[in-house]
Amino acid sequence: RARQAAAGMAAGGDSVRWPPPKNERVVPLPAKLTSELRIAECVATGPLEEIWQAVDVNNRKRLVKIVYGLSNHAASVRDAVEQLKAIHHPALVTQDVVLAEPGRMVIVTDAIKETLRDCFYQCRKRKQPGIVRPELIEYLRAAAEVLDYLYQQYGLFHGCLHPRQFVLDHGWLQLADFGIAQLFWQPGGQDVATYNARYAAPEQYHQTAHRNSDQYALALIYAEMLTGFHPFHCRSAAARHGVEPDLERLPPVDREVIARALSYDPNKRWPNCTAMMLALEGTSVECLRAIEQDLDPFARLIEQNKNKPHDADIVGTSPGDLNRLVHDIITSTAGDTFNDDTQLVPTMADDHVEQSFCIGLPIGTARSRLHGLAQRWFGQVIRDQERILVFRLSLPASFWRQLLGRRSGIEVRVELSRIHPRSATPIRVTVRAELLRKRDAASRELLAELAPQIIAELQQVLGTDADKRVQDRLLWPHPLKVTPILADGTREEPIECRGKDISKSGIGFYLPHDLATTQVLIELPNDVHPPSIAIPATLVRAKRCADGWYEVGALFRFPALRKSYPQIILPVTHARCPA
Repeated sequence: RARQAAAGMAAGGDSVRWPPPKNERVVPLPAKLTSELRIAECVATGPLEEIWQAVDVNNRKRLVKIVYGLSNHAASVRDAVEQLKAIHHPALVTQDVVLAEPGRMVIVTDAIKETLRDCFYQCRKRKQPGIVRPELIEYLRAAAEVLDYLYQQYGLFHGCLHPRQFVLDHGWLQLADFGIAQLFWQPGGQDVATYNARYAAPEQYHQTAHRNSDQYALALIYAEMLTGFHPFHCRSAAARHGVEPDLERLPPVDREVIARALSYDPNKRWPNCTAMMLALEGTSVECLRAIEQDLDPFARLIEQNKNKPHDADIVGTSPGDLNRLVHDIITSTAGDTFNDDTQLVPTMADDHVEQSFCIGLPIGTARSRLHGLAQRWFGQVIRDQERILVFRLSLPASFWRQLLGRRSGIEVRVELSRIHPRSATPIRVTVRAELLRKRDAASRELLAELAPQIIAELQQVLGTDADKRVQDRLLWPHPLKVTPILADGTREEPIECRGKDISKSGIGFYLPHDLATTQVLIELPNDVHPPSIAIPATLVRAKRCADGWYEVGALFRFPALRKSYPQIILPVTHARCPA
């Protein structure tokens, strides 16, 4: 109650009465939110969060989450909220941040119908050990693909997985609370491992969370939901060191797979969550790719037609206006255009060599490609984090230098950072190699010889040339409508889709099902020139996700001089334009 009162005073004192009337529990929410939502009851409470049921003005059930344990620095909280808002995927429960301040945050989400834990209890009532294996693998396979994709795209992992985070909606799985642990609780100094002790990985107790920490939790959840028993009999992660997991209740084909995923050393686990689930299915990565290529006619259709020429006919809007409208949509979200401060050549100094360049990979993908870099150069890793890698290349030392602790050699630091917080790409790679001892001649020779080679290898591994500008892609997690256009010009019914990212030449979005054409009209919501604008586009890539959605990329088709295809671009008004 004291914490609630303090939170209320921090919000301005307009949301909490203190002391509260007898037998009345205070909900520490801003007055504006309580006027829009009718709070019903508290359904869960813990040291780091409270969850309340509520009903909005449209009589729709909602959940209000009050998250505690945030950093006391307002700027840090604002940056974390910006990153959280940029995370978007159809398989994530939508989180609307309505209040964020030092110490606490209020999030509103849709009401959760069923979780994986609820499904497990229903199976137990039917006298089953747990969820049947094919159904469980289907759920967790979808979750694994989403977790791996989000890491590749945003450089983030969940960090606090448990069965109630897996939300089921008519067989469609979504993940809840993604990003909260890594963006808010860890910077706030909270012990996430103790909070989620049943499924936390051992390294999380040492504040060194790894991207494979989610895989460890996923393996424990799989074993428990399948057999009804926890492999470590509910021991905390801190007490599991040296204790072998009890996997006897698992099918024999699963034991080796789960044992590897539960390795104490995160580097000895499977490369990612999807690899673990494929191993449980008995499918290799190579076999999966061949199956996807052979059995996905939509991806094959796009591949066959993406290089065919298509022209767009514009009625009512000039080509210059169209380009300006797309530019305004992007700049209204991104603010100022990105600054390209790419260094074409390394900066050479007596004691260091430094260079920065931009690449078109998201942070997670780039970080995975750095794996093994230090080992290839026979270096000693000093720091290995999600966005920073530091290693040393040492020269052989004489007896007296070893005795005096004087090290000779160079230290290499590789840092990955986003150019804009709302843009997944491009990212900036900064490489700095410096002397361990500034007056050591041998170290200076090593620096001059090896630093340019290391930078050149980095550029090659990350797939970029230093003199090539990378096009800006802005994260754009907004709803949009896609209208398929058949070969004869017929328009089908618009499809509700979810945006992913956008650039001046195209857009990435999530499509709920496949299409019979690669030609579409994309209707973008637009605050600059309301209410929206429709642009013809060609689908150029599609990847099927485990939940049945497609991750799709499309190129805008700006107008040509001759007319050859009956598409029309019109500023869309509130009334839909006739076909």
